[in-house]
Amino acid sequence: MEKFAKQQKEQEQLALQNKEEQERIRRNELEEEQKRIQAEEEEIQEIIRIQKEEEERLRKQKLEEEERIKNEQEEEKRKRQAEEVRRQMQEIEERQRKEQEEKLRLQLLALENAQREEDERQKQLKRSIEKQTKMTQKLAFKLTSHQKDVLEKSSHFHGKHFPQWDDTIHAITVSNEQNPNNNQNRNQKVIFKKLEGNDDIFEWKERWNVVKQGRIDDCEFIAALIVMCKMEEKNKLLISDKLYPRDQNQISVYNPSCKYNLKLFINGCWRAIKIDEKSNKSSARSVEEGELWVSLLEGGYMNCVCACEDTCGIWFNDAVFAFCGWIQDSHFLLEQIWENDKEWEKIMRGMKENKVLIEVGIPQDTFPDSKDQMGLTSNHAYALLDMFKVGETKLLKIRNPHRGAVWSGKYSAWDNESWTTQLQAATGFTPVSENEAIRDGNFYIELNDFKKYFKDGDLCWNPELFPFKQEKIKLHQEDEVDFDVHWEPVPMLHINSGQINRQISITIKGQKQTKQIIIRKSIGITTERSWHDGRRNQLIKVISDAIGGESTAKAFYSVTRLILGTQIDLILTPRPGLKKYGNVININAFWEGDNEGGIHVSEVENATDEPQKNISVGGVTNILLYDDNQINKQLSQQTYKLQQEQISEQNEIVVKKRVVRVIPFCSPKHFSQRDAFTLESVGPLGYEVTHFKRHGPWQYSSHELSWSDIIKSKKGMDLTSGPRNKLFYILKAQKDTDLHLHFIILQNTESKLKPSAEFQVVKLSGPQLVYEQAIVLRLLGAQNRGQWDQNDKIIFTEKKPESYEKLYPSLFPHTDNTNKDGWFLSHSGSGHVDRNSYYGLCISIRQFTVDPLTVVVVVYVLACVTVGVILVYLYFTMKACFKLPEEIE
Repeated sequence: MEKFAKQQKEQEQLALQNKEEQERIRRNELEEEQKRIQAEEEEIQEIIRIQKEEEERLRKQKLEEEERIKNEQEEEKRKRQAEEVRRQMQEIEERQRKEQEEKLRLQLLALENAQREEDERQKQLKRSIEKQTKMTQKLAFKLTSHQKDVLEKSSHFHGKHFPQWDDTIHAITVSNEQNPNNNQNRNQKVIFKKLEGNDDIFEWKERWNVVKQGRIDDCEFIAALIVMCKMEEKNKLLISDKLYPRDQNQISVYNPSCKYNLKLFINGCWRAIKIDEKSNKSSARSVEEGELWVSLLEGGYMNCVCACEDTCGIWFNDAVFAFCGWIQDSHFLLEQIWENDKEWEKIMRGMKENKVLIEVGIPQDTFPDSKDQMGLTSNHAYALLDMFKVGETKLLKIRNPHRGAVWSGKYSAWDNESWTTQLQAATGFTPVSENEAIRDGNFYIELNDFKKYFKDGDLCWNPELFPFKQEKIKLHQEDEVDFDVHWEPVPMLHINSGQINRQISITIKGQKQTKQIIIRKSIGITTERSWHDGRRNQLIKVISDAIGGESTAKAFYSVTRLILGTQIDLILTPRPGLKKYGNVININAFWEGDNEGGIHVSEVENATDEPQKNISVGGVTNILLYDDNQINKQLSQQTYKLQQEQISEQNEIVVKKRVVRVIPFCSPKHFSQRDAFTLESVGPLGYEVTHFKRHGPWQYSSHELSWSDIIKSKKGMDLTSGPRNKLFYILKAQKDTDLHLHFIILQNTESKLKPSAEFQVVKLSGPQLVYEQAIVLRLLGAQNRGQWDQNDKIIFTEKKPESYEKLYPSLFPHTDNTNKDGWFLSHSGSGHVDRNSYYGLCISIRQFTVDPLTVVVVVYVLACVTVGVILVYLYFTMKACFKLPEEIE
């Protein structure tokens, strides 16, 4: 039992040990599991930590990358901005540079234009002075002792002495002595301001707008000063030559001694009014600093016509007449211009044509309420500058002598609603805002508003409109006519311009033949070309090279200046009801400067009753060529006796309407001149004389081209029925063009017969001539047949009434100082040619001698095209009489 118990105990102990061992193993396993779990947790935490660190690193890296990208973008943006700023600065600098260059170019252009205007003004002034001198000589008459006594007694008024003007005494010159009381530098004072940047040119434009009335109540005188000064913009000296001393251009200049003499027509004659700048009581002035003319003229006039500042004797009409002799219209009533449309049109036309000077005024008490003046002033005179009519709207441009205040009603400078595009275009004025408006006294006012306020007005007429104004003191030459024209001798011919020579090969019946084709192109050839070479002899050389010899060139020049030069037609219309009519007309031409010229006078046959477009009265003159022996310097004179007609077997001068053509001419050395000259006609007694300047196509064309050819034929050809020699040409225009052709044909021959020449232009039918071989073949066929194809349409031919075919003795000068006889023939015609079409030109001449015949063709393109007419013709290297082959390969 004990053994069993012992075994049982041992088993229990063993079981307990096993249990403990299992418990230990379980605990170990638990511990291991816990360690594992803890290790796993720690590993997970480590992984999480690492992930977080990686995420944080990636986040930081991303932020850094974003920051880097942002910085790069900002840097790129800054670079772009800097580049844009640099580009903009460069653009601004380039624009400023271009603007500066354009400004400089415009300034230079303005100076050049001003210089040209001044040159033209000086020419006009010189002609005006010459005319005045000539008129003064004509009007010179001796005063009786009684007349002298009357004029001398009338020199004393207002307690002062104003002597008759004497150039030897009163036309003072600039003094070299400086007035000690004049503490202002003389270089800061001028009578008239000159153009900025050029001390040789006076500033004429809007000089009238610098005048400003002062405290003295002489608005009528200031208005007269404004309108007379404005008229001077149109080359009419009215006031600028009345103050002495003057320069070589008769313009008043500053005198350092401050002493001046003013020349005014007062009390029946020109009188001298002395002015001292230092004691001058004038209050009017020029707004240009240092400019004295306004104050000197006002002070001198006041000193003469009124006492001190008593302005009751100052009137617009008197001031205008005293300065320039324009004549008051005592019948002028201001209300006529709104009561009668014809009066409005007459006065407006008179202002446009420089015939009238006008001031308008507002009566006293017009504005009882001082708040309702609309910018106007009562009891005040204004200068009327211009008038406009656009549709039914009538506007007046007015200048306030005080400057400053301007009309503030309808059509004011800031009335943007009323100013239509048409009105702005007509007046040249553009409205602005009220703050931007320039208040210089100038304003526009509509007629309906004008007549509400302006009730008074004075008008003076240009004395040139009254040719009989001196008839009481002289025997007036009632049939005398003066007019100014420009001398344009002949067009700027350019011989053989743009010539291209080309070899063309064609095969005829298996045999290859070579032809030469010449293409001429009129590109850039205009009437502005000139042949100056310093010695002015290049013209004859150019023509000599083109048409074969100096003799032919000089003959061509003589003929050309006759046909294509300036021509003036005088229309002589007999006055009805007279008992006596003259038969002689005297023509005088006054050439400017050192120019030399002559004039030819002859009557016109077949003249039209009314002038035609650009050709005056048309017709043909029976004239002879003139030579250089008729050329005179400065003055050319011709006396012409009217043509006689056979009446009842007697030659008599019939009283009827006639046309006399005057042709001025020059020698080759003055060929390129385009100067003005004065033409004067006197007589014939009992005829009204009007004039028209004849214009040739070259004077209104855009391109011109000329070329020459020579025709030879056998001697003894029948002039009346023999075969004709012909030249064939093909023409093509790159644009639709009006074309004028003129042919001048010369022949040096002693034969007393003349050839018969004619030409025609046809539009070529059939397939287009698109290549040069086709042109060659077409001309070859025309040459063989002696005519163009029968289906070709004639476009135009020469105008017979305007053609010349004349024999002239001594036409061709030779080196042995002899002249040979010859012919010249002239034909012309006009028509229209279409683009991309081909036209044929044929010149046909019946010749009777072996002497060569020179054909000079002048082509004028009348339309404004960029590329002129292309002329293509074929020159045959073989005889011209071969037959056209039956087969052409």
